[in-house]
Amino acid sequence: MERFIRLDKEDFIGRAASLAHKQRGERIKLVYMSVDAVDADVLGNEPVFQGDRLVGLTTSGAFGHAVGQSLAFAYVEPKLARAGERFEILILNRRQPARIIPEPAYDPSNARLKG
Repeated sequence: MERFIRLDKEDFIGRAASLAHKQRGERIKLVYMSVDAVDADVLGNEPVFQGDRLVGLTTSGAFGHAVGQSLAFAYVEPKLARAGERFEILILNRRQPARIIPEPAYDPSNARLKG
């Protein structure tokens, strides 16, 4: 939402908090993941681990029938939000491998829309 806030504008409700947030930097970052799920997909609010450390939380997910793989969105620590970064997501009490993918799994070049 930062792109909608003009901090150079005169004082407004929330200006101080918005300025403090900008100076502090990002706390979490939204990433897109491919999940090696076996019999269940991400629903949302599942913990994301890297090793033994909790590093994030899923927001949503489902099986992508057009691409034949389980996909998910998650918030993770900004320093870990790199393409190819590997994690584990706790789904039904089992940790399932996951990795960040940099582009949409289906039609990354947006060619089908233009066809």
